[in-house]
Amino acid sequence: MAKIAWNFYNFSTSTDLTADVMSFSRMRGRRSFLDQYSGQQMTVTIRNNTNQSANWDIGNAINIGAGVDSQYFWVSEVQYNDQVGTTTTSGTGSASTATIVMDDWMTRAGRIQMTDFAFTQDLCIKQLINQVTVASGVLPSNMAWGNTFFGSADAVGGNYTGTLSQRINLNMATNAPPPQLYQFSATLFFYGQSSGSPITNAVTFQPSVGASTGNLFIVYKDFKRITAGQNFVNTVTATPPTVAAQTRTNASSVATYGTRFNGISTQNKNTTEAGNVAQWNANCQSNPYDLRYEITFTDVTQKNFGIENMLSNYFSSSFAKIKYVVPGSGVETSEQVSIEGISYSATPDQTTFTVYCSPNDYYTQFVLNSATFGVLDQNRLGVTY
Repeated sequence: MAKIAWNFYNFSTSTDLTADVMSFSRMRGRRSFLDQYSGQQMTVTIRNNTNQSANWDIGNAINIGAGVDSQYFWVSEVQYNDQVGTTTTSGTGSASTATIVMDDWMTRAGRIQMTDFAFTQDLCIKQLINQVTVASGVLPSNMAWGNTFFGSADAVGGNYTGTLSQRINLNMATNAPPPQLYQFSATLFFYGQSSGSPITNAVTFQPSVGASTGNLFIVYKDFKRITAGQNFVNTVTATPPTVAAQTRTNASSVATYGTRFNGISTQNKNTTEAGNVAQWNANCQSNPYDLRYEITFTDVTQKNFGIENMLSNYFSSSFAKIKYVVPGSGVETSEQVSIEGISYSATPDQTTFTVYCSPNDYYTQFVLNSATFGVLDQNRLGVTY
């Protein structure tokens, strides 16, 4: 398969910038299951021997794209790496470069302050999409929502003061399980997970080609299995703004491993829904030996179009599969996972991807020993969501 051809386009000035790009690094999403979506930055190194940086003005909207992978970043900072001697007429400047630092949608949202913004009660994601708008004076005209998922729990009404990104994370935490985020072009999408759904077109990450054919697999070069660590929790307090905080536990985990606490803030309207959030969080990662995965691969080593299919799927669903062999076991393990985030590092020679995954059963909310959800010990059963 040929290298992925990335394109850079300044939508603010209608200028193709691709020819000047020397390398870039970027991140989508998050690295682990319980991380908040804090926003990401992208760093691009460009040639600047003829002042090409003038095409990357502060605030310009730059789209990076390759096929179905399209995302706007907004120029935040320019670092001029001038060739030594070029500050006088004796220098040619031929080796001068510039480093462009750009913000994604959520990073910009972290710099949008809302003061005494009057929300009305609605489903937690629908509330954001319908009430935080350009017309309401919050969103800039070049940032948009795009969604058909509205959440299943209400977020309270009332005045809110804080950043837009803080409110997004609060409303996401109000749902059990919380949705995931995806930015396409200048539009932010939310989508819910369904750990019991069949996955017919999911890409499989695997250590070798083996007998595989087609375009639904990716061969990795590095693979990490990482235990829950700081994400291991079994006792959770969910604190809504207007009703009493609710604490829930996973009793079998507490009995086996002791109490591991985490507190979260939500926008739940009542104690029942806040309790559901607390119980779901207490159950979903209550085993310290639960794993997450970091999988690294390059475009130039692939013999098919698995990467393109992964990126296409990621736009509407984060489902994937993994295969690996625990050293010494001689047995192949297969697991269904959810992609939490993707990092990219690219030069003219190749693009290196690292994909951050969680087992998809983290997103289950059917718990057999819970009056609300139904996890018997540490096992999860299927869920429709």
